[in-house]
Amino acid sequence: MATAEAQKEVDTWLAPMWFELVNEVWDKGPENFDDLYDRDSLDVLEAFLLETIPEGAAANSPAYRDYVDWAARYFGETLIERFEGCSWQPGEGRYAGLPTIAVPDGTGLQESPLSRLNIALERRTGHELTRAYDAIAAVVPARTTELPPLEERYAHLG
Repeated sequence: MATAEAQKEVDTWLAPMWFELVNEVWDKGPENFDDLYDRDSLDVLEAFLLETIPEGAAANSPAYRDYVDWAARYFGETLIERFEGCSWQPGEGRYAGLPTIAVPDGTGLQESPLSRLNIALERRTGHELTRAYDAIAAVVPARTTELPPLEERYAHLG
């Protein structure tokens, strides 16, 4: 169970979600990006990151940090949009201190978008995001409940 401090850190990161994803796509996302929060957009996003961040570069360096942060938000929100019950939570275990996606399938799975992006940048296969998406799709049903619009979803945190 997450501590109140860990939850506060995640809430602080979530608070600007709408601004970061909707407004910053022009500065941090791929050119002509169709941000549809779907599986296909993840390959486009990963290809963009592989072109933008050279092999061996530190993803958390000042030159690339904003790109990785934006991409992690997008990847996480894609999982939330597509899979029933997925939500942001403070990471546990190896993901402690990171915002993660809780995968409510009874297996205790959690996906760390920031960690997944680091894996993608290290392995450079071009399909690490869709590989994680497919793994979740294998155990979690597609979303059937409607979510509030992104601009409302985290407004209470800001």
